Amino acid sequence: MEWLVGLAAVLLVVFSTRFRIFVIGSVAVVGGYLFFQDLWDRHERAESRERVAPNEIRLENALLSPSSPGYWRVTGRAFNISKAFAVTSIGIKVSISDCQDKPNTNCAIVAESDEHISATIPPGQARDFDELVSLNGIAPESMETMTWSYAVTYIEASKPIEAD
Repeated sequence: MEWLVGLAAVLLVVFSTRFRIFVIGSVAVVGGYLFFQDLWDRHERAESRERVAPNEIRLENALLSPSSPGYWRVTGRAFNISKAFAVTSIGIKVSISDCQDKPNTNCAIVAESDEHISATIPPGQARDFDELVSLNGIAPESMETMTWSYAVTYIEASKPIEAD
């Protein structure tokens, strides 16, 4: 039955000028809507990353532990020190460095992953987080000679709640 509807639509596009104009107009309107929606989403995301400064978020008790082959688990507690905005997500870069051959020098980074912590943290509050991290090629037993670190790469925050 679906093929009959498709065949009818193709025949209408081929033989009916008005239907062809309708289809082209519909595609243009939907495409334009999707284009401008994407622009708006990018604008909102960029704005949300400027609301909370990096020094207004604090990660404590961060721990990296093995989860399954190729995956690790980062856990800890995130504090939102901002007084005006609720944090909605935090971007972190997790790095593993091998210091085995070079004690007391800069260690070589052997694995790195950009991760996203989803957590809604109201102003002045804290939430625990537990996220999977993909670090391929790093075996749990090799962590005895390696160190790990993280850096906050971005903070997304919601708009302030306005009183009516």
